[in-house]
Amino acid sequence: MNLNYPVIVLANRGARKFYPENTLISFKKSLEIGVDGIKTEVYKTKDNYFIVGFNDFYFTPEKFNKETLIFSDLKKVKLPLNQRILSLDELVKELPMETLLMLEVNDEECVEKLVEFLCKSKASGRTMISSSNDKIIKKIHELKKEIYTGYIINSKESIENTKNIDFISELYSVIVSAQGIKYYGVENFKYNISYYKELDLKIFMSNIEEIKLLDDIYGYYDAIITDNIAEVIHYLEEKFWGGNNVS
Repeated sequence: MNLNYPVIVLANRGARKFYPENTLISFKKSLEIGVDGIKTEVYKTKDNYFIVGFNDFYFTPEKFNKETLIFSDLKKVKLPLNQRILSLDELVKELPMETLLMLEVNDEECVEKLVEFLCKSKASGRTMISSSNDKIIKKIHELKKEIYTGYIINSKESIENTKNIDFISELYSVIVSAQGIKYYGVENFKYNISYYKELDLKIFMSNIEEIKLLDDIYGYYDAIITDNIAEVIHYLEEKFWGGNNVS
């Protein structure tokens, strides 16, 4: 995963402010706006397909159960704007080769198949697998050390745990919620982030609700995961290139 720019921008589930989240149109529109990549979640179906961004609210519990999902059934589900549920294979093929992919995984049992898929599809070099589950991260490292991994820090306890985990040197990044600023305050938040920067980890910042926060913690992030993609891109263009779009 090559961070070519001072800061990269990942669209959280695509341009979901304007289009149905986790759909092909949403991902493609976010690229048109100017993001470097996308962030989504992946799940494995019973018949061994990986689906992108399964959303419970699309289904009634009695009709669909994550334990018994069959991809052919999911393809029949009609989403807004004539969109369909995507497989990871479709997503990889449909998006340009340079598109960065951040895939959040919460199911330990699917990790081996996912790593196998990324290697076979030649997508591993532009993909980072993220999780808040220690076991998932460790399993990825055991299977394929070259896979980029990101550890999701979503609580004070996670920060303390991360400082003690034995695989921290093998991580590519940590994913930190900007909501931590409200909990710690700006200076304490930056102090905690400094620990990871000293380890040469990339800092992926999520949950940026106010652009002002990017100024408050300027220099403490390498990537931004956001719903506010146009606003963030505009901020970065002003910050680094004086408003001149270099794309």
